Order: sequence, then structure tokens, then C-alpha cells
Amino acid sequence: MRPRPHRPLAASAATGLLLAALGFGCAGGFEGPSLPIDEADRQQLRAELEASIERDRAELANLVAVPRDVDVDPLYDDATLRALADRITRDSARLAELREEPLP
Repeated sequence: MRPRPHRPLAASAATGLLLAALGFGCAGGFEGPSLPIDEADRQQLRAELEASIERDRAELANLVAVPRDVDVDPLYDDATLRALADRITRDSARLAELREEPLP
């Protein structure tokens, strides 16, 4: 059996992406309106963003749980993981912005 090469930087990059995605999450790449909205619309948008975040976190957890050969299919190269991390980060920022916006 051939020993696997040690890849501390690659593993660190994958771990960083994973932690960032788990800490800030959302599915579907929601693009909310940038114009002022009333409180009912704001509550609906918040609920949609929160639901989307939970779906992405669940999908990310499933992705990470799948066994893989690090020599052939490293997690840090997975396009799905990168897309999830990007969506989670973007949509979490939108949710935080929405929570901080003053009412019209």
C-alpha cells in the first residue's frame, strides 16, 4: 500500500471552506429586493432566507459525510462545496443586512 502524501494546506483550505459554510448558510442563491420593503415582506424574505440557509447546511453536511479518496477526489476541489459555501456566505450577509435595515 502506497502512503498518502501529506497535504496540510489542502486540508486546511477544505476545512476553512467547510467551517465558513457551516457558520454562514443559505441555499438557492436568493437575491432579495434592494428597495425598501414593508414589514410583512421583510418577515417573508427573512423566513425564505432562513429556510434556504437550513437546506444548504443540510446539503453541506451530507456532502461532507460521503467517504472519498483524498488522492482522487479531494473535498476542497468539489464544485458543489464551493457553490454551497458561496451561497451560504452571500445569503447570510443578505439576511444580516435585512435584519439591520431600518423600517421604511
